[in-house]
Formats: sequence, C-alpha cells, structure tokens
Amino acid sequence: MSLQSIWDGTVEAVIGGPQTLVDDQLPWMDINFYETENEKIDDAADEQLAALDKSIAENKRQFDLGRQDMMPWLEKGKKALGRLDYGMDRGQFDAGSFDYQEGGGYKDPQYQGDPQYKDIGDFSLGDLENDPGYQFRLAQGQKAIERSAAAQGQLGSGRTLKGLLEFGQGMASQEYGNAFQRHQQQRGFNRGEFESDRASRRGQYESDRGFGRGKYQDDRSFGYDTQLNEFNSRRNQKQDRYNRLANMAGVGQQTSANLANLSSGYASQQGQNYMNQANINSARTLSKSSPMDDVMDYTIKGLGVYKGLNS
Repeated sequence: MSLQSIWDGTVEAVIGGPQTLVDDQLPWMDINFYETENEKIDDAADEQLAALDKSIAENKRQFDLGRQDMMPWLEKGKKALGRLDYGMDRGQFDAGSFDYQEGGGYKDPQYQGDPQYKDIGDFSLGDLENDPGYQFRLAQGQKAIERSAAAQGQLGSGRTLKGLLEFGQGMASQEYGNAFQRHQQQRGFNRGEFESDRASRRGQYESDRGFGRGKYQDDRSFGYDTQLNEFNSRRNQKQDRYNRLANMAGVGQQTSANLANLSSGYASQQGQNYMNQANINSARTLSKSSPMDDVMDYTIKGLGVYKGLNS
C-alpha cells in the first residue's frame, strides 16, 4: 500500500468525504504539498553544500600552494641548521685567542772597545835630547864652532872643546822651555786625539744600538700588527660564515612558524566548513515534513477549518 493511499484513506475517514473535497480549500492537506516543499529544502541544501565543497577545495588549493612556496625556505633552513650544528660541535666558528708569536729577541751590537791610548809621559832630559828642534840647533851651532876653530887651526884644541861644551850647555838651557812646551803640546794633542776617537767610537756604538733597537721595535710592532690583522681576518671570516648560516637557519625557523600558522588556519577553516556541512544536513532533515508524522495534527486542524468553511 502506498503512502498516498494511506493518506487519502485517513483524510476521507476523518472528514467523511474523499480527498477531492478539501483539495481546493485545504491544499496543505495534500501529500503532494509536502513533497514539493521537501524538494525545495533539498535544492537549497544542495546549493549550500555545493558552495561549501567549492570553498573546501579552494582552501585546500591555497593551502597546498602556500606550503609548496614555503618548502624551499624550510629545506634551506634545515640544511643551514645542520651545518651550524656540525660546525659548532667541531669548533669551526671559534677563532681562538690571539697569541702573538715573537721572533728572535733583540741583541745589542758588540762594542769594539776604546782605542789604545799611550801617554808619552812627563818631560825629561831624554825628551830634550831627542827634541828635533834642539838637535837641529845644537848641530848647527857645533858645526859653526868647529868651522871657526878649523879656520884658526884650533879644531882639536882645549879651547875649542870648551867652547863646544859651553855652547851645548847654553843651548840646552835655552831650548829646554821650548822643548818642554812642544812636549806638552804633543801630549795634549795625543790626549785630545784619543778622547775624540773614543767619543766617536762610543757615539757610533750608541747610534748603531739605537738604530738596532728602533728597527727591532718597528719590526716587532709590524709583526704584532700583521699577526693581529691575520687573526682578526680569520675571526671575521668565521663570524661571517656563522652569521650567514644562523640567518638562514632563522629563515627556516620563521618559515616553520609560518607553516604552523598556515596549517592551523587551514584546519580551523576546514573544520568550520565541515561543521557547516553537518549543520546544513541537519537543518535539511529537521526542516522536512512527513505526512504520516503530522497526519493527526493536520487532520484535526483541517477538520476544524473544513467545518468552519461549510457551516
């Protein structure tokens, strides 16, 4: 037995006449009325579900595109983090401490010593006798006396010998002061030459020593600066490599956070879409009317209306 025949029989029994008696006056008591309304509910629900399906598909497409765009950055960040971890375990980014390696130490030049000074000593009779001026004048005077004696035929006479002796004594007395002065002058000159030579040697030594110390300090300073610059260069290179890897690892970390936000947003939106689907299906089910479920209620109402119209 069909739903339509059950419905018709129920209506006829209640109102005492066939279904056709109320079709014009009570159209909502026709089962076709319920079927038409339910079809409208289904159509509306289907349209809403189709729109949600498109939204779900578009959300997934956008999520896939976003994840696809982010993955290269995430992979780069992972590789950089791996290299950073590997390098830190092996001290590849540690330049260590600066340790200046000095070359050979400084040694003063060897002083060759002062010049030899020989003092000619105090003036003596021997110095007088060896004085060239005294010897020259003595010789010239003796020759003059001897020539004069020879001319007189008294060359070997006692008078001549006495004259030679007196001349020698006089000459010694006369030349002693001159010879002494010459001796003292020579002695002073020799001392002055020695002092000058010694000062020159010592001055040259100090000059060489100062030059050597200055050159040593310059070389030491240059060596220190060179080693320090090399150390700073190595440290900067290591720091630069560390910074570049750390920055790339940071990009990967940020990309991971962005992916988490993207996934969270996607999950939230899709969850809301699925909830909306469930709500639409629930509303469809709750909104539909069943003739058999409502037959008593609508029949009583229909009877009252029918009788009111026909009284």
